[in-house]
Amino acid sequence: GYSQDTTVRPGEAVTASGWLTSLSSNNPLRSGAQAYIELKFLDRGGSQLAVYKSNILKGASSWVQYSITQKAPANTATARFSFVLSASSYSSSGTVYFDDAAILVDRTPPVVTIISPPNGSIVAASYIPVVGTIDDLLINTVYVNGSAVACFEGKWETYLTVTSGTNTITATATNA
Repeated sequence: GYSQDTTVRPGEAVTASGWLTSLSSNNPLRSGAQAYIELKFLDRGGSQLAVYKSNILKGASSWVQYSITQKAPANTATARFSFVLSASSYSSSGTVYFDDAAILVDRTPPVVTIISPPNGSIVAASYIPVVGTIDDLLINTVYVNGSAVACFEGKWETYLTVTSGTNTITATATNA
């Protein structure tokens, strides 16, 4: 099989992708033979912290792209991408082709946007809703004025106490 390692830090989003096919009509996958992409996270000593598998190739007659994106868990030092062909018994057989392997680490800072209240708003209430978005769906926490706020599918909402006069609202997040 093929594998590739890359250095990562805990919390970074890692995507492993590649193309698979069992184009061979003479020798298709059968009797429990499986092909898939695997993404492992390892600590500095090489011990496995987590493993993720893509969907399993099921006799594709054309090239199919498979992809896995996961966040590196605590204590991660290495991400390992592998193309895997496995057999469940001695009678398992078949031919699989793998191509265009890639492992990408997201080190681009996320963009956090405050939708409401709009910048420069004048409000009469002392307790206001603050609603926003984040462009990185793997991040599950933003910080609004320093307080953690949960994100779901790129959206977040919280309430803040404001005082008379000018108030500043700051929303931030990091990849790791």
